[in-house]
Amino acid sequence: MKTNKIIKSLLLTVALAGGASNTWAESQAMIAGTALDVTKATKNGDETAVATKTSNNSVTYIDGMKNTNTATFQLTGFANQNYNLSFGAASNPQKSGTDEPTVSLNFKIYDNNSNLEVDRDVTIYNNATWDDQFAYYTFNTGTLTAGDKKMVITYSSTGVTSDYTCNVANIVFKASDINSNNVISLPSTTAAFDLAKATAVTTHSSANVSNGYLDYYQAGNNVTFFLNVTEAADYVLSFGESNNTSGYDGTGYVLVVLDNMDSNNSTITNSVAVPYTSSWTAYVNKYLFFENLPTGNYSLKFLLVGGGPRVTTIKMCKKSSTFVTLPATFTNDDYSKGTFNDGTYVDNSNLDSFKDGGTATYLLDVKYNLNALSFSGATPRTDAKATFTFTNLSTSAETSKEVTISQTSTNSSDWSTYQTFTASDFSLAAGQYQLVITMNSTSGQYTANVKDLKFGATVALSEDATNTIYDCTADVTLTRSISKDMWSTIVLPFDIESDAVETIFGTGAKVAELTSSSNATTLNFTTTLTDNKMKANQPYAIKVATDFTSATIDNVTIIAGTPTQTVGNWNFVGTYENGTIPDGSYYFSSNKLWQASSTGIRMKPFRAYFNSASGAREIKFLIDEDGQTTALGTLRADGSMSTQAEGMFYSISGQHIAKPTKGLYIVNGKKVIIK
Repeated sequence: MKTNKIIKSLLLTVALAGGASNTWAESQAMIAGTALDVTKATKNGDETAVATKTSNNSVTYIDGMKNTNTATFQLTGFANQNYNLSFGAASNPQKSGTDEPTVSLNFKIYDNNSNLEVDRDVTIYNNATWDDQFAYYTFNTGTLTAGDKKMVITYSSTGVTSDYTCNVANIVFKASDINSNNVISLPSTTAAFDLAKATAVTTHSSANVSNGYLDYYQAGNNVTFFLNVTEAADYVLSFGESNNTSGYDGTGYVLVVLDNMDSNNSTITNSVAVPYTSSWTAYVNKYLFFENLPTGNYSLKFLLVGGGPRVTTIKMCKKSSTFVTLPATFTNDDYSKGTFNDGTYVDNSNLDSFKDGGTATYLLDVKYNLNALSFSGATPRTDAKATFTFTNLSTSAETSKEVTISQTSTNSSDWSTYQTFTASDFSLAAGQYQLVITMNSTSGQYTANVKDLKFGATVALSEDATNTIYDCTADVTLTRSISKDMWSTIVLPFDIESDAVETIFGTGAKVAELTSSSNATTLNFTTTLTDNKMKANQPYAIKVATDFTSATIDNVTIIAGTPTQTVGNWNFVGTYENGTIPDGSYYFSSNKLWQASSTGIRMKPFRAYFNSASGAREIKFLIDEDGQTTALGTLRADGSMSTQAEGMFYSISGQHIAKPTKGLYIVNGKKVIIK
């Protein structure tokens, strides 16, 4: 292997120890942080040299290592303290078959009594080279005892066309110091990471990591930050990317690696695509969530794989643990749940002071399918836009919607004249999402103020499903089978005006409300509804003239609540779930009254049953239909059923006659003639 490039490090002082005459590495290699001379290692237990040097002797490699090969170092002079072990690795394995190749290194460190003190596995990433584009890795050894050590590095690989694994260089032990100025403490302010604190490892002579962004950053390069997480929490990492490379095909990505230096096999990786932005200063904001991050020491690496971007404004801070539940109204107060306004917490009642590219990020728990959004916007500009990008937290799939915010005032200082802006031509399924709102203007200046973000939804309420009810405004599809000419029960989580009952359930449909219980065994219903509407979460009796199966009801307000009405000693209990009703409860079926037995009676959603605190067995249901009383029936104490209330006169059509005259009537189920 040949290279004429020098690997540099801004954080660790990497100075190669010269000479191969000594068998073992010196203790100074650990204490001062100089690189171990790999010519002093043994390969597979013998004295075979395992190093190849570049032509200018600037870099020493352990190369030619195959699967299961080992490199062994004898080390002296350790103090009783923590150490960070860092090294560079280059790997370009060719895969065998369809699976991606894997390469890893195992580090074992023994004391002079052969007791194992460190056993650490490190996954090596393919950076498409065997020589000068090293990716650098760091982990914490924990506290090592004082004295001499033996370190054995074992190479392994799977899914490759040959057994060769990776090359390793610049192995360095350095005393761990979490209070070092080079370590970033979390949680802290949301200020951008100080790039001067990074370990910049690059083969590009013009690479710059100290001017506020990672510039001249090429494939295989990486930059590493050291973090000390002092509070276990959920964290969010943000950074901006831009790319203006001629001929860039969009295949490059930044591999973000967060490695717990205190624990074995605790690496978190995220692949972040690099977009082509047509300008090195037009940044696209990226966000990564790290859930339940424990306290400890971490290395945070940005490794570039293909296509050189510029990376800027790297920040990491605690994220809000509170999801915004949708499609309930996304109110002003909910803006405090956002994570960033271009890196600053959103903690005001609206989104303001946003410049071009500024963002606010939220976690959403979407309960129903969303089909519209609206918000109030204010801007004196003519070029303001808001882009809403939803990322499914389970699949990483993205859905975006851009809304132009037209000029609300010609006064350049007027940011308080709001208008409503909407988008209705998008669809978002129920699930958990990250929402990033990106504000834009063509000149890079302040864009617009936004408040009162709201979502519309499409809600399917079905008797064949378990329905969880959430507050929202939505278009509802109701599936509920009702047989004609038979009284049944119904309960819904939204209001229906009386004059809309026939529109929804068909001509001739009637709804009756439980109004009173005249005694312990008689329940009275009336078709004259209180406030002229069916109320949300209140059960009713219903009869339709034609069989009903389903209907679509637009723009209703769904209200989460307990679907129960209490009148006297009776409870009229609705349900939105499939399940059994309590034993002893009463229910309607086939236009008759029944009592649930100990065998368990199942009831589908959007129906209701009755129970009584008095434990009544014989009950009567009287329904006042437009001034005429109809008896649904009486359930006798012996369990038998009459279709009409006993002792009362009914016409042949079933209407109650309070003062019968001459004619034919039904009394106690028998025909009676009054002459």
